[in-house]
Amino acid sequence: MKEHWRETHHPITLSMSDLSFWCYECDSYIVSPLLRPLLRKIQAIKFPDTVSVKPSVEILGNATEPIVGKAGAGVPVPVSAPVAAPEVKKTEEVKKEEELKSASTMEELAEKIKKGKIRKVVVLTGAGASIHPEIPDFRIPYPTTLSKLASYKVPNPESICGLEYFKSNPEPFYKFMSDMLAKENPPTKSHYFIKLLQDKNILLRNYTQNVDNLELRAGIKPENLVQSNGNYRTAHCSLCNIEVESAKVYEHMKSGTVLYCDKCKGSCKPDFVFFGEGLPKVFFDNLKELRDVCDLLIIIGSSLSVMPFCMLPHIPPKATPILILNKVKPDPFKGTPPNNCIMELGDCDLLIEKLVKALGWEKEFHELLIKGKQNFFHLILF
Repeated sequence: MKEHWRETHHPITLSMSDLSFWCYECDSYIVSPLLRPLLRKIQAIKFPDTVSVKPSVEILGNATEPIVGKAGAGVPVPVSAPVAAPEVKKTEEVKKEEELKSASTMEELAEKIKKGKIRKVVVLTGAGASIHPEIPDFRIPYPTTLSKLASYKVPNPESICGLEYFKSNPEPFYKFMSDMLAKENPPTKSHYFIKLLQDKNILLRNYTQNVDNLELRAGIKPENLVQSNGNYRTAHCSLCNIEVESAKVYEHMKSGTVLYCDKCKGSCKPDFVFFGEGLPKVFFDNLKELRDVCDLLIIIGSSLSVMPFCMLPHIPPKATPILILNKVKPDPFKGTPPNNCIMELGDCDLLIEKLVKALGWEKEFHELLIKGKQNFFHLILF
């Protein structure tokens, strides 16, 4: 796998369900000789009656050799060349690339949206999407945050949200959340822009790294939202895993007092993804549509520095345009950006205003902001 990545820099993922590696660029499995005996057995169990299986790329030293499975046997047999993709698929990709390759600026991309050439938008959001003057960015060291971190008395900042540390010492997490929830914060213009995409029926999915639920407060439907790092709408015991009332956990987080499980006395936690936990299943359930359906990827306020979230921009075909709205270049794009990438650097809310203007959606967007503010203040007061 490493050799294949070094030679091609193709995006590769690991399936924990069958211990296989998948190359999105080659549209094939990658088989390691070390795993070959085990994979043969798994393959024979999974595909006992099939005529053939997916093509594979086997890593042999510094060379790559495509292989395919024989009918029912599950034994790889060398072939001289990779299995070619159907000509129809190739034609569709070429046609899509021809339609979208002329968009080299945000304004040109907006024209494609207005003309209906882009109808399935996936949005990736990070911490920057939730930042405005009332919400400081926790990732940037500033005196208030540093002094509070010292008061939590943890070995390092990551311990606050480390699963094993939480099980033995949940107090720092609850105190931290009490500070973070001390003030109710409204959704930002970034959230309401995603809501507007939804209203226009062109939002395919919003993948967010944030756990603040501001997407839902802005009106984004749960079925259109993938909360990659979990949420606090549900909660469980960290020891016996029994579900607990999320409202109770939320109230205890606001007060800074630990909620313990009635059954086993373990500490209860919201369903955030802590350090030491895997991402929720829903994160992986919709990746196929990102590859096959998405015709525009918008990245708002994310440095894309955390795996596996940072792999998402590599999943769509090369013809799919990527619009980046962020303060700095995200990690995967710090070099020369690919031809399909349009990068706008600056404050996310200001960049959203620029995009809305290019789309000619100012009136609808302004009305959505006013309605959102009214709903937010009603929520706070009542």
